[in-house]
Amino acid sequence: MSTAGQRSGEGPTARAQSPGFTLIELIIVAALIAALAAVLFTALAGGAKAAALRSAEATLTNLLVATRTRAMATGRHARLLIHADAGSPQARERYLRYLVVQSEDAAGWQTLATASLPPGAYVMPRQPANVNGLLQSGVVWTRPSDGDSLRSSALRGSEFAGAELDAAINGGTIEHWAAIVFSPLGTTNYTGDLVIARGNVQLGVPPVQLITPDQACGVTLSVYGLVTRVPDRASF
Repeated sequence: MSTAGQRSGEGPTARAQSPGFTLIELIIVAALIAALAAVLFTALAGGAKAAALRSAEATLTNLLVATRTRAMATGRHARLLIHADAGSPQARERYLRYLVVQSEDAAGWQTLATASLPPGAYVMPRQPANVNGLLQSGVVWTRPSDGDSLRSSALRGSEFAGAELDAAINGGTIEHWAAIVFSPLGTTNYTGDLVIARGNVQLGVPPVQLITPDQACGVTLSVYGLVTRVPDRASF
């Protein structure tokens, strides 16, 4: 005969069998909430363009944290891809602002999440001066701290293992990507800055032009995989 106690026991069993939200899903949701909060807060303070940069900074920060957490939780490498294919048919929507979180398993690299930075906000390449037409002519892109070039030094060149790759994400066309890779311990060799700058869409290749370093922001990534937010150009 069924009893109330037996029926009440069905609840915990059902909950235990339910997959619920995974850790990566919760972190990505948190990233989106943080990005939205950044937009609202900065918009109230004034300036949709500044709000877009703050939202982009929050999104990049949280996706890096989510990728590192995934690597540590699974004991396998995880990586954050940044679209770097100026000649892609989808470059107008993706170039330097489309991000992909991937985790490694026995079958290879699996896509967990994708996100786009707000319009007008872009991750600078490692060598932006080498991309003809990417930087607005006559504008000096330097770090006030040491006069060095303002650039995403955390992004590595093709000679750095796994730093650049060609891949078709979610069954799309094969495109070129820059990568930030985390080890199962949460560490990374991809240390340095990831700079976010304002830009405008333009015709031709590249499909965007970065217009001013004055409002640049971003993050710094340590060898331990820790992410430090950089609020302005002067802080790089």
